[in-house]
Amino acid sequence: MKNKADDMKNNITGYPGEYKPPPFNLDDVMMELKTEREGNVKPLTNISECDDYVKIEVTAPGHRREDFIVSIRDNKLLILALSKEPKGNTNEYRKHEFNYNCFSHLLDLPENIDSDFVKATYKSGILIFYFPKEKTTSNHTVSKVVIY
Repeated sequence: MKNKADDMKNNITGYPGEYKPPPFNLDDVMMELKTEREGNVKPLTNISECDDYVKIEVTAPGHRREDFIVSIRDNKLLILALSKEPKGNTNEYRKHEFNYNCFSHLLDLPENIDSDFVKATYKSGILIFYFPKEKTTSNHTVSKVVIY
């Protein structure tokens, strides 16, 4: 029977602050994103602004939070989603208009946000980012955004 000390050694914990995205090979991700798929569309996006923050919502149904690779560079939000269909899936569609399995989406961010303190969540097929506003403009670079 495992105990808490064993979990701590193996870095297994239920605390979301210790979430580490799975390792990925960028070449494999880019190859998968370039693969032609019927019905491959970019996700729909809502951007709203409040007094203290900017909220960005991105539709991405059918994923797990581990499927996303999110980074920020030069006031651009890059979202990559990679979720392969199970092998042997032989669905033949009469019409196939949506496919969110793999996509890349690049969004311009407002200049008055602090991307170092972005909060990202994924729930019910919607990826949501909360960016606190700053009084001055700055150019932050975040290599990876953790999604809770």
